[in-house]
Amino acid sequence: MKKKEYAPYKEYIRTDRNGTKYYNERVDCGRCGGTGFYGPIQVFNGECFDCNKRGWVIAETKEYTPEHRAKLDAKAEAARAKKTAEHLAHIPAENAAFMWRKFEGHDHICAILGKTYELKDELKAEGCFYRGEFDGWCAYETKRPCVKVPVDDLIETTDSGWVRLRDDGAVIVRALKEIAEKALRPVSEHVGKVGERITCDIVVEDVFSYKCKSFAGYGMETRYINKFRTADGNILVWQTSAPADEKATKITGTVKAHDDYKGEKQTTLQRCKLG
Repeated sequence: MKKKEYAPYKEYIRTDRNGTKYYNERVDCGRCGGTGFYGPIQVFNGECFDCNKRGWVIAETKEYTPEHRAKLDAKAEAARAKKTAEHLAHIPAENAAFMWRKFEGHDHICAILGKTYELKDELKAEGCFYRGEFDGWCAYETKRPCVKVPVDDLIETTDSGWVRLRDDGAVIVRALKEIAEKALRPVSEHVGKVGERITCDIVVEDVFSYKCKSFAGYGMETRYINKFRTADGNILVWQTSAPADEKATKITGTVKAHDDYKGEKQTTLQRCKLG
């Protein structure tokens, strides 16, 4: 919004012992910035209450002599230097306290692999702890499958010397966990022949959903991609209109296609039945 124009006004008041001159002067309103409007339009049409929509207020202003201005600047610089020195003196102790609070003196953290939600009570009893900033359950020492992440990869030092957690710490841990989990998984191979009816023992590994146009021809519907893994480590995929039962242990279906997703072989099924 454009600033309002107004006639200049400046009235001398007095001069103090330092030679500073005081004036009553017409200046831009500090609330609305000189526009005369501030706040929602529903409240008095958005008019600024400080300047009564004029865009200016009468305020006391000062004119310093060059000598006094230099003296004030030197005083302010000394105060800033003192505050900076005090600030820097506290940094080592504060950083040490931060590192102990976050890592208890350890140089690494163990990110637990696999689906941990069902095991949360067991993990807690074993001394593990949940850390959202590191993408899940962690420990300092554990016998469970995990990936060790150096603390130095999870922290950074600011320009002022403070140590803090990296904003992308969860991304780093998640990437390392994905690499480790992929290395532990058996290599997936294609199952059966296209058109063949097969039956496999499985575990439900994941369920994804997405929106698409309804087969009825109008509106939208939710489709589910059900991902299974066989006892041999092979991946089976079944797209349907309902999520798979997580307790399912067996699947019977017709092989629709042999696909490859992100370098991993998977078999797409249709007309499936879970058991």
